[in-house]
Amino acid sequence: MRITVFTPAYNRGYIIEKLYRSLQNQTFRNFEWLIIDDGSTDETAEIAAAKAAQDARIHLIRQENAGVSSARNTGIAAASGELLCFIDSDDTVSANYLETLHTLYSPGVLPVIDVVRSDRNGSALSPMPETFMLDGDWVDSYFCGQLRYGIAFSVWNKLFSLQTLRREHIAFLPELSIGEDMLFVFQYLHHCRSIRFSKDASYYYTIVPGSAMLSSRDYTQPYEQTFGVMSEKGRFPLPITDRTLSRWAFDASIIIVANPFIIDRSYTEFKKWWREFCQTVLYRSAVASEKPTGYKRKVLHFALHSENTLAIYVLFRLLRFGKKK
Repeated sequence: MRITVFTPAYNRGYIIEKLYRSLQNQTFRNFEWLIIDDGSTDETAEIAAAKAAQDARIHLIRQENAGVSSARNTGIAAASGELLCFIDSDDTVSANYLETLHTLYSPGVLPVIDVVRSDRNGSALSPMPETFMLDGDWVDSYFCGQLRYGIAFSVWNKLFSLQTLRREHIAFLPELSIGEDMLFVFQYLHHCRSIRFSKDASYYYTIVPGSAMLSSRDYTQPYEQTFGVMSEKGRFPLPITDRTLSRWAFDASIIIVANPFIIDRSYTEFKKWWREFCQTVLYRSAVASEKPTGYKRKVLHFALHSENTLAIYVLFRLLRFGKKK
C-alpha cells in the first residue's frame, strides 16, 4: 500500500532540507511527499519546487495563508496514497520510519511510533502497552489518562487510512488553534479496533527556538473555543462525559495560568486577569472536577478553588511550570 507523506509548511525554507534528506533515506520507497505551502513569504515554495523537479514522488501545492488545519485538509483532499502520515516541516524521521508504520498497519488499527523531543530525554510512550484495545471506556483515558500524552496531542507519528478519513468526513477544524490534532485523532479512533505502538523512537520532534506555543499570548479564548466544541451534544459518535470535560478543563486551566505570558505579569495585572478568567465556562468546569491524585496536582486543584488571588499568584510563580515546557 502506498503512503502519502504530508507536510504543511509556512516560512520553513531554512529547515525543510533536513526533512527532505531524511525522507530520501527511507527504506520504504512506495510513498509520495505532498508539501502544502501555506502562503510562505520566504523561499519555502521555491525550495520545494526544486525538490519536486528532481523527484517525481514530491508534489507541491501552494495556497493563500489559511493556517495549518486548512493546509492539512488540503493535503487530505489531494493525497493519492491509500495511507497517510503527517510530518511537520521542522521535524525529521529515521530511515526505517515509514517501513515501521507500514508494518504495524492493518485495517482498524492506528499505528503509533515513539517520539524523541529535542527539548527532553526519554520515551513519550514508555507507559504504553504494545497494543491498546478500544473495546471499553477509552474516551476518558484519551483526554485525561493513559492515552493522553502518547496519542492525543499530535497527528504526526501515526498512520491513517485515507479511505476512512474521506468516507467518514474526518477533517481538521480550521476555527481551532488549540486541540485540533486531539479532536482529529479522536474522531478517527471511533473507527478503529485498537492502537498498536512501536517503542522504536524514530520520529524526531524539534522545538524551534522562539516557537514555544504557549509563551506568546493569552490562550484562554482558544482553550475556551476547543472546550465549547468538545461540549457540543451529539458532535461526536462517542459522548464526552461531564467528568471527562471537567478533568480536561482542569488541565487546560493549569496550562493557561502557568503560561509565562500570564504568570510573569505584575501582581496587579494578574489580579485583573484572574477575575476575568474566573468568569469563563472553562474555569467553572475546572473547579467542578474531582480532586486529582498526586500531591502537586492536589495543590493546584486547591489553588484553583481558592479565593486568595495572591496565594495563587505566588504558588504558580514558584512552580514555574511554563518555564519547564
